[in-house]
Amino acid sequence: MIRLSHDRTPRPLVSVVIASYNAARTLPAALESVLAQSYTNLEVILVDDGSTDDTPALVARQFPQVSCIRKTNGGLPTARNCGCLAAKGEFVALMDADDICHPDRISVQVAFMLARPDILLCSSEFSAFNADGPVGEAYARDYYSQIAETPGGIKTLFGEQAILDLREAEVLLHSADDLLPLYVGSCYESLAHGNFIHPPTILFRREVLKHCGWFDESIRNMCDWDWLVRVARFGKFGYVDYPLLNYRLSESQLSGTGNSLQASLDILSIRENIVRNTPELRSRCGDVLQIAIGMSALAAADIWIDADKVTSLQLLAKALRNSAFGVTWCKILAKLLLPRYVLSHFRTVRRRN
Repeated sequence: MIRLSHDRTPRPLVSVVIASYNAARTLPAALESVLAQSYTNLEVILVDDGSTDDTPALVARQFPQVSCIRKTNGGLPTARNCGCLAAKGEFVALMDADDICHPDRISVQVAFMLARPDILLCSSEFSAFNADGPVGEAYARDYYSQIAETPGGIKTLFGEQAILDLREAEVLLHSADDLLPLYVGSCYESLAHGNFIHPPTILFRREVLKHCGWFDESIRNMCDWDWLVRVARFGKFGYVDYPLLNYRLSESQLSGTGNSLQASLDILSIRENIVRNTPELRSRCGDVLQIAIGMSALAAADIWIDADKVTSLQLLAKALRNSAFGVTWCKILAKLLLPRYVLSHFRTVRRRN
């Protein structure tokens, strides 16, 4: 049983690192949610990744207590690394510039990490919203196919269950029960097959960076998944089964459809890195990982057809080398080789039938 302490002893410093690019419209609500945390021993580090909007003036005017670091635009991994390098806290919490933190997010996560010193990192369930309003109260299963497709979901992916006792804590989670479920486990092998840890909900021990390295700046869109797999090799993760973050869904974010070209290459690159750098996994499930590389190459080939046929053909060849041959492979090859008017004719005939 884990109890949240509300004694008056000093709490560890937590550095909240927020990467931001042209987010002046959503940033005020995000920063206000961090500054309103029940956990007060915080430093808030905003990394402005070369914004061209009103971000610098807005932060200086409305949030002078926030440390704003300006840098030339380099993408999410460079911003994450810049913020983590500046962090002074024992713990580092990640967040995006368009999300909203639950007021007790940091209190709950720090209590979890202090009670379980064997845990390197913890994340949580999250709710979601878009321009039209709320989308889901517990959205992780909808967002991550790895959770939905695993029997037992998060409980199976982590393995060990713990309990967070809220009855003596000054928090307002509004849980249906005073006993909040937590999960703990070695997630290395599960993460190698696909991510299910939501990056904006992460809080980790800063010392992890010394042992596991920084975010790979060559992986522009999916750097979080790559980093999580590397961290998971060194120890256990924790999970709070309660939405501690409200996640904004929009097409402009990195997970939106507009970034699918680069994301498809990032996914393939990460899968190749996992196979290349983890001999212990290769010996246990090498065939499965190789097929995953092939299927990722196949998906990327399909996405790249209209943007760059040469790249698409190269990806199709890689899929073939990694055992991803079948009907889908043949269909993609046909799309690449046949003239557009022939494909258009086939589509028209198929719709009529």
